[in-house]
Amino acid sequence: MEILHLDTIESTNDFVRKENLCDVVVYAGNQTKGRGQRGNTWQSEPNKNLTFSFAVQPTFLDASRQFEMSMIVSLAVVDTLSIFGIDSTIKWPNDIYVGDKKIAGILIENEIVGNGKFSRCLVGIGLNVNQKSFSEDIPNPISMKQSAGSIFDILEVLEEFIDAFKKRYAQLKENSSKAILDKYTSLLFRRGEFYEFSDKEGSFKGKILGVGDYGVLLIQRQDNTISEYQFKEVAYII
Repeated sequence: MEILHLDTIESTNDFVRKENLCDVVVYAGNQTKGRGQRGNTWQSEPNKNLTFSFAVQPTFLDASRQFEMSMIVSLAVVDTLSIFGIDSTIKWPNDIYVGDKKIAGILIENEIVGNGKFSRCLVGIGLNVNQKSFSEDIPNPISMKQSAGSIFDILEVLEEFIDAFKKRYAQLKENSSKAILDKYTSLLFRRGEFYEFSDKEGSFKGKILGVGDYGVLLIQRQDNTISEYQFKEVAYII
């Protein structure tokens, strides 16, 4: 993948889309209108973190398997952090956590064509690298520097991510869906123990079991019933 560095830009995702780029990683020293999940903005101190986007064309995937792209991107971020000695987990569907704090956010926008195949997958990632302090209105953030106590070379971190993503993408091409799912499941934030959640009915205690078809989150309640949740239907109480 080619790397294109821009000093300042409103949104790397919008730039990749507008320029119709593929297999080019666009990263910005300063992104002024970065987007996260649920329409949130991604706030980042200029030249301290990684804010980047890229697009791939996984035409070998049916639209029904699009959550697998989310899984491999999340795993690639976890793999990258591990290279630098930082253990992390995946807060479903694709936020990356160190302990109870968020170190990275991922935004994935899929384009599907009429035959039920992928046209393009646009990936945007914000990874907190060297930032030391954050605005009080940002909930539970952490950076690589805060976690590991070291200053990191931002370009080196990006290059390691690209290598990690290429390996995970190759794994997906090889149809290793079960191995990808098993690894993703093993890394789910707060998996296997009872914690507080909330849904449209109110708060409850549940235990994350894993993900089901199309990436739904499976939570076992204290009465042993299992609930399935789509994105935005359930919230962690942290």
